[in-house]
Amino acid sequence: MLGQRRAIWCRWLVAVLVLASSAMGCEPKPEDLEKWRNAEGGMEKMIGWVKSSEEPTPVRVRAVQILIEQDKSGELQQLLDTMKDEGVRAQLVDGAVPTIEAMWKKNDYPKMDSETQEKGGQIKVGESESVKAKDAAYYLHPYASGESKARLEAILGEWLTASHETE
Repeated sequence: MLGQRRAIWCRWLVAVLVLASSAMGCEPKPEDLEKWRNAEGGMEKMIGWVKSSEEPTPVRVRAVQILIEQDKSGELQQLLDTMKDEGVRAQLVDGAVPTIEAMWKKNDYPKMDSETQEKGGQIKVGESESVKAKDAAYYLHPYASGESKARLEAILGEWLTASHETE
């Protein structure tokens, strides 16, 4: 009888330890998200992490940053609209602003030259970190406040006042 109780107790203890260790190992870290950036279904996972109140804030912020880097800012607008917790929403936007600024500073958006202007003035916008940043600033601006709002407005203002032409 005593041996049987001890065996049951040991099985129970092993089960609890296995569950506890597996639960501790499942929580993603911000750096874990990188492997999903280019994976099939990766952007859907990013969206899921942004939405999930179960995920730690740094993971959610990194998912927002990756969505911006992958030119998915328009989808963020819908996600932020559905968030009821304004504090979390503000943290996500605040966490995205440094990424947006770094992308904007690359200043790699296309500029019109005189030859292109003579041919009708149309330029093709290819991969541009600055254009992605401008778009992200536009989509996240309504959810920003304080310093973050001012920083996003600075990007949008620079974009609007730039001549987009070479001299």
